[in-house]
Amino acid sequence: MSINKHTAKAVLSELVKLPISENTYAARLECLKVDPSILTWHALTRYPDKLKELEQTDLPKLEKCLAGAGVWLPEVESINANVLKNLMVKLADQFEASFQCLLLETEAPEKKDVLIVRGAPTSGKTSYLGGNFTLSTDEVRNYLQDRMTGITMPQLHMHAYTLLNHFTMNMEKKFSQVLARGSLFESPKLVDSKLQAIRLQEGKQKAAVHDIQVDLRTLCCRMLKRSTEEALMGFDYLSQRFRCSLENRQETIELVQKNQEIINEYSLSVWDGSKSVRVAERSVDSQDIIIHDKALFDQQVSRDPVLIEAEIAHVRDTVIDGAFISDFTAGHEPAIAVVFTDALSKYDGKPWLRLLSCIATGIM
Repeated sequence: MSINKHTAKAVLSELVKLPISENTYAARLECLKVDPSILTWHALTRYPDKLKELEQTDLPKLEKCLAGAGVWLPEVESINANVLKNLMVKLADQFEASFQCLLLETEAPEKKDVLIVRGAPTSGKTSYLGGNFTLSTDEVRNYLQDRMTGITMPQLHMHAYTLLNHFTMNMEKKFSQVLARGSLFESPKLVDSKLQAIRLQEGKQKAAVHDIQVDLRTLCCRMLKRSTEEALMGFDYLSQRFRCSLENRQETIELVQKNQEIINEYSLSVWDGSKSVRVAERSVDSQDIIIHDKALFDQQVSRDPVLIEAEIAHVRDTVIDGAFISDFTAGHEPAIAVVFTDALSKYDGKPWLRLLSCIATGIM
């Protein structure tokens, strides 16, 4: 049976039944390329049906399994090992002095406070972190995409997430130090998990939680401005992450207030169309969150789900044209406006839904 978008799932269901010695990697990879709804761990693991059962019953166990040995096809295990080496090189470059301390068995590495930055893709988490070392799922997905061309970001999400978690946990044990993560942190449970790791350091580290909110139109425009070497995502995936960035914010704030002994700072920043505005914050020497703009704070903390869906629907159906570009760039500095104009003008006449989906899959 030939492999196309109509037959990919049926072909894959037969391929996964064959022994590893049959060398089915190339055919499985082709199934992934023609059908973006198939996830890498559904196609490139040895026993995907057993793993799918865990997806419904025990997600933490699934994540642990995907990070273990003998789960992926040999070709993918080799790719995973290569990705982990790249992460190690990045870590070594950033923490050279700490590595030297460990190797020379001198004093322990300096414990730095952990930055927990919450926000949707392209919201500015990396820019916020600046020179601070951080680990990003997007970066791992980029590494994987370089080695499995034609596979989309959503297909790789769980794959990249489990790889990064595996690496992070191993390095944190090695250094006895929690590493910063720029991530969506869509659920308070994810933030709490990071706090638990910090708590195990017994007071040696503190955390600073920073929450960034950006409107969906701006997220989409920033996605188009990205280079081909950066993480590119389809509209459905990006809008889901936008929705998640608005959800559970109140619970996250409550979590921050309940853990003041290990959280030094908190801030919520919102993009106003031309700049990032600090809406609320709690400084090191304060126990209370100071709200600078009550109306904007309420809008970002308790947004009506109906309004969230309305914004997604509006952007989804928007067609890029001269009027759209002029309106979007009006609030930006001239140099930045030129960059956005150049990036957006290439896609004149195209709606966001189809455009971002094509870019994410590499089919234009």
